[in-house]
Amino acid sequence: MVARAALVVFLLIATPALAGERTFVFSPADFVGILDAFNGEVLAHSASFGTQVRIRPDGVRFFGRSCASLRDGVTGISRIRILDGAGRAAQLASRRPNLQLGLALQSMGADPWAPPATARTLRASWVVDTSTTGAIGFVTSGFGKHDATATIRESASTDIIGSFLVNVHIFSDVGTGPASLAVALTTDSPPVKAANRPKRSECFAVVSVYPVDVKALRDLLAATTMPDTTRARLSGILDDIVGFVADNRSARAARAAKRFAVNVAENVVLVSDALGL
Repeated sequence: MVARAALVVFLLIATPALAGERTFVFSPADFVGILDAFNGEVLAHSASFGTQVRIRPDGVRFFGRSCASLRDGVTGISRIRILDGAGRAAQLASRRPNLQLGLALQSMGADPWAPPATARTLRASWVVDTSTTGAIGFVTSGFGKHDATATIRESASTDIIGSFLVNVHIFSDVGTGPASLAVALTTDSPPVKAANRPKRSECFAVVSVYPVDVKALRDLLAATTMPDTTRARLSGILDDIVGFVADNRSARAARAAKRFAVNVAENVVLVSDALGL
C-alpha cells in the first residue's frame, strides 16, 4: 500500500520546477482523429505493453480502458478533458488509481502542466468544463442528461476549424516541435434498447499537438533562415501583438496578427520567385 501511494505521488509531482504558458487549439477533426491515431500507436508498441493491449470489435483495450472508434458513424465524443499529466489519468481511470495505465502514458511522453489553465470554445452546444481537478476541457450542454445530440461524430472528420482553445502552463520547452498532452475523451454509443441511456466509455490517450501562440512564432523565427531586416520586422510585429494583448486591445492585436501573416506570405512568395519555384 505504501509503495502504491508513493507511485501515485511520483506520477503527480515528477515535473520540472518551471512552467511556461502555451496555447493549443483543436478542431473537431482533431478529436475524431485522436482515437484511431492513438489506437494505432498502441498497436505499434504492443510488444512493450504485452497482454495489456487487446483488440476489441469497437476499438483497442489498453490497460483496462478502451478507446472506442467513431467509424460506426453514431458513436460520438461528449466530453473532452486535457489532463495535467499521466498521473491524473491513472486517478480518473478507476476507483483505485490505474498505476499501470499512468506509467504507460508517461512512457509515451505525456507532458505535465500546472494551473492556472483556461479554455474557450466556439462550438455550438459545447461549454467549458472545469469540474475535474487537474483538468481543463469541454463538455456538451446536454452531457448531464445523456443527450448525445451535440456529440462529435465521425462526420466531423472534415471540420478543421479550430473551435476549442486551451491555455496551460506546460513544463517542457517544446520549441518548434509539438507537445504531448494526456487527454480523456468520453464517448457515447447508442444503447442496445432505445429506452436506455447511451453507453459511455472513457478513453485515456496521449496526443501530439503544436502550440499556436506568440512564443511558437518566435521559436519558428529563430529556427528559420531569413534576412536580418525581415527578421527584425516580423519580431517587431510580434512585440506589437504582445503589447496589445497586455493592454486588452484585442482588435489591435488581431490586426497585428493579420499583418504578421501577410508579411510572412509575401516573403514566402519572394523566396519562391527567387528560387524559380
